[in-house]
Order: sequence, then structure tokens, then C-alpha cells
Amino acid sequence: MAAILEESQCGQIAGFNEVSRLKNILLQNFNLYLENKLEVNAGNIQAYSRFELTRKLSHILNSIA
Repeated sequence: MAAILEESQCGQIAGFNEVSRLKNILLQNFNLYLENKLEVNAGNIQAYSRFELTRKLSHILNSIA
């Protein structure tokens, strides 16, 4: 999951045990939301759409057929 978030640039990453980092991320985003300044970065999420993943799978299957 971290690799997908990093590659697509669609979010911030924190480990399960990184409580202070998680708290900071949540507070930062909540404050931006309250100020109506929270921006959604869709990044490269299209690479993980059903269409794109199916296209890649089709190419793989065609190459081994």
C-alpha cells in the first residue's frame, strides 16, 4: 500500500506505530479542511483504474499465449 501511495503521489504515509506522525497528518489535514484549503491530489491514480490494470493483464496474458 505504501508503494502505491508513494508512486501515485495520492497521500501521506505513516507506520501503524507512528502515533505522533499519524496525529500530525490528521491534524494538518483537518486544519486545512476547516480553512477550506484542503486540496485533493489525484496524482497518478489512473494507473490503478480497472481499465488500466485490465489492459496490463491483457498484455501479460497475450505475451505468454
